[in-house]
Amino acid sequence: MNIRFERQGQIRLVKHGYSWTFLFFGWIVFLFRSQFLLALSHFFVGGIAIWILSAMFISELRWMINPGSAFAIQMFLALLVNAVLAIWANRFSGRWYVKNDWRPLDEFPMNWNTPPLIRRTDQTSV
Repeated sequence: MNIRFERQGQIRLVKHGYSWTFLFFGWIVFLFRSQFLLALSHFFVGGIAIWILSAMFISELRWMINPGSAFAIQMFLALLVNAVLAIWANRFSGRWYVKNDWRPLDEFPMNWNTPPLIRRTDQTSV
C-alpha cells in the first residue's frame, strides 16, 4: 500500500510497511529522498549503535578473531541495526512529509499514530 503526498503539484509516495531499501542502504535512502535531517540523524543513531555493539562483541572475542573477521562482524551488525530501523523508516518519511507541509492524499494506517500531525497540517492550510 502506498500513501501519496502532494505539494505544489508534486506527488511523493511512501510505502506502508517494512522498508527494504533502508535495510540494504541505510541512511542513504533518506539522503536520496532529500530528507537531510533524517539522513543525518539515522547516520549518527545507526553509527553509534554499530559502534557500541561492535565494541561489545569484538572486545569479548578479540582473542579469537582476526581483523578481517572484525570487519565482517561490523558489517553484520550494521545490517542488524538497519534491519531494526527499517521497521520505522517509512513512518519517519511519512511524518517528515506531513511536518513539511506535504498534504496526504490517502488515509494513514492506524499504527502510524499520526492524527495530531495531520490535524496540524489541516489547520495551517485553512
